[in-house]
Amino acid sequence: MNKEILPKKHRYFIWVIVYLLGVGTGLLTYAYVVQKDIESISLISQITSPKGTLNISSTPQGAKIYLDEKDTKKVTPAELKIKTGKHTLKLTLEDYQDYTQEVFIEKGGTTEVTTILEKKIPQIDETDETSDWKTFTSTDYGFSIKYPPNWVYKDYGKLPEGSKMVAFADKTSNLPAEQSDQPAIIGISIADQAISIGSLSLCPNNVKKENISIGSNISAIKWSTLGNCVDDMFGDAKIVTIEVKKSNGGYIHIENFNNQQKSIFEKMLTTFKFI
Repeated sequence: MNKEILPKKHRYFIWVIVYLLGVGTGLLTYAYVVQKDIESISLISQITSPKGTLNISSTPQGAKIYLDEKDTKKVTPAELKIKTGKHTLKLTLEDYQDYTQEVFIEKGGTTEVTTILEKKIPQIDETDETSDWKTFTSTDYGFSIKYPPNWVYKDYGKLPEGSKMVAFADKTSNLPAEQSDQPAIIGISIADQAISIGSLSLCPNNVKKENISIGSNISAIKWSTLGNCVDDMFGDAKIVTIEVKKSNGGYIHIENFNNQQKSIFEKMLTTFKFI
């Protein structure tokens, strides 16, 4: 009586292993063939894909060329061979605004792109340089104005001619004990009468008049003596006086004698307010 080499259940197990190995090998072989076919199709597609030409130039030259968000590693002027269809072109150059354009490339055709790059607009520094300045406020005078933190002021009150005056300077020694002793660096007076050329200079040609705005768009007149009249009270002094008309009558005159501390004077004017 012949004996079985392997029990029946063991033979079933071996057949399952052989079957799985065969199927697995077949699947691996099939996957390998499919992958190779895909690579071949992709390569053929790349070789046979229709292309066109894109010529790009810019003024100034040297702008980096990006196509569909990808850096082409080229700069203008340049000629590119690219696939047909719609593409997004972007040019970048330091200190110039980016240039972007949609382009359509036709098979065998040539598309020309020529552009003049625009300079970047400088950023305006909006820092308030007067944020730490002191503020002079007077309901009697009807205005407020800022002045530097290391400056001082002196209120002379009502003057003999009827006007009122307050003066500002970078140190106490620049402020005279009496208004008539010497001019202050920057003086603000309240007067009933408007300025006339005759009140500023004996020489009409020595005076310049301009319409300007101060503070928050407050209309004013800028009077400037050019220092060309030897017969004037102050000789060759160049005096700038800003005249603002008050709504309830009278005038405010903001004066910079001999145009000293010009930048501070101009910044002070930007802070002027009626109250």
